[in-house]
Amino acid sequence: CDKVDPKDGQTAGGVACCNGSKTACVFRKKLTNNGEFTAENLARKCVLEHEERHFIDNVPCAECGYYLASPWRKDPLGIAKDECAANKVSMRCFQRSGPMCGSNQACVSQIVLHIAEHNESLSRCR
Repeated sequence: CDKVDPKDGQTAGGVACCNGSKTACVFRKKLTNNGEFTAENLARKCVLEHEERHFIDNVPCAECGYYLASPWRKDPLGIAKDECAANKVSMRCFQRSGPMCGSNQACVSQIVLHIAEHNESLSRCR
């Protein structure tokens, strides 16, 4: 994944094509506002689930070379259907993750923020 990291600090994850195989990658080093350890690990897991959902999308993966899979198709009326499907997967992951924070309120607050971001994103799906 390091070979295809856009290093823009904004891209949370992506699908890398590595010698013909699709690989889910997490690029951002910090996925939460407060860097809370448990929330970071849970967010990393949810980003990976999101990216793994893209494996079934019809994105070719060349036999040789390392590069990010092609950008997802945009729906003129909303965000890409592939991205909507992947956002539903990561939303379910974040919803499952909340209880894993236990009584750690710093963790809970970060998971709640991720859920709110996903709600906003999913509201644009058709």
